[in-house]
Amino acid sequence: MTGWLIGLCLLVFGGGGFLVFRHRLHVETARIRAGFAERLVVRAQIARDLHDALLQSVQGLILRFQLIADEIPRARPERAAMESALDEAEEVLRASRDQLQDLQTRDDSELVNG
Repeated sequence: MTGWLIGLCLLVFGGGGFLVFRHRLHVETARIRAGFAERLVVRAQIARDLHDALLQSVQGLILRFQLIADEIPRARPERAAMESALDEAEEVLRASRDQLQDLQTRDDSELVNG
């Protein structure tokens, strides 16, 4: 009888210890995940701000160069070259905005689903 009692006590205490361990593990895992999610939100916002600032700076440069190009007479070959370069710059800017929008949409969906 004593052997069964000792075995039962060990089983109960061992099972209780295991349940406490699992609960503590679950709490710590949740805390770490919450920390990662918080960092992800901050990093996504910083990335958006940096991309937005970069895109605005490029847009400002395009406008400045467009003003310079407008001062060049249409008959001069430099004007055509400048307008071609500005068209390419605007296309790059448009593609960059599209990529940024895709990243923002993907980041937002990952935050919601993640």
